[in-house]
Amino acid sequence: MNRLLFVVVFVIVCVGALTVLMKREKTIGGMNTLMLENVEALAGNENFLDNDCFGVGSLICPSTGRKVYIYVSGYRLR
Repeated sequence: MNRLLFVVVFVIVCVGALTVLMKREKTIGGMNTLMLENVEALAGNENFLDNDCFGVGSLICPSTGRKVYIYVSGYRLR
């Protein structure tokens, strides 16, 4: 009975230690990986302006000057 109790306690301690170590691995300098990805996304090029033009129509594509059916423009933060 003593041996079984020792094994159960040992397994619980090992699982707890692994959980703490895995959670610690996901943080870098106090920031977890999701926070770092958000910072990288926000620090990206804020003047992104890209145009994709499709089809043939009556609109003028800003990047090529051709007449297109539809164009999708990027965003710009000011």
